[in-house]
Amino acid sequence: MPDKDIPNILLGYDFEPPVASDATEETGETSAQLATRYEPGEDLVQTPDGLGLVVETITETREIDEGEDIPDRVEASSESPTYVVTLADADPPLGFYKASDLSAADVDADVNPLDELGGEEAEMACAEAELGDWSPPESWEEADLPARAIGLKAFASMGGDFEGCESEMDGNVATPDQFCGAFLDWIFSGYDFWRGDSFLPGD
Repeated sequence: MPDKDIPNILLGYDFEPPVASDATEETGETSAQLATRYEPGEDLVQTPDGLGLVVETITETREIDEGEDIPDRVEASSESPTYVVTLADADPPLGFYKASDLSAADVDADVNPLDELGGEEAEMACAEAELGDWSPPESWEEADLPARAIGLKAFASMGGDFEGCESEMDGNVATPDQFCGAFLDWIFSGYDFWRGDSFLPGD
């Protein structure tokens, strides 16, 4: 009898070796389930810092040099991914969370976000966007929810990336590329990581 079994026998326990599993202790989900629980660009979530939209899933630890508001190091692995979330009402507007920190959410606004981005208001916003100063439609500002929350809903409806925005706005504004560039800058509160090599969509 192996020595390690003696204390268990004396205490009346039968020793059972642990069963191997790829489920995490954090939630009981497998690493694959954790990494795909929330879809970047599609899933609105509730975070400890309020409403947000998942924009990236990080599955390996990364060293980041993006400014003082962004952590220098993000710990992550395939067994414990980290979700990057752009937030509706927080400073800084980007947060990094584990799956256990998040829950699915939705935005129930009294305006249709995409409808309000078409027509005359969109042309006016596009003119401002060409000057690098995009602002949300007046109807968003007057809605019963924060304008950025409605904006995140609109962005999610576009697929959560520049190409989706450009496709959605093609035919609705004169210069969809300029419009969407300024819109994404507003969505990310001036953080233009999506424009170049970064951990966000568009890299």
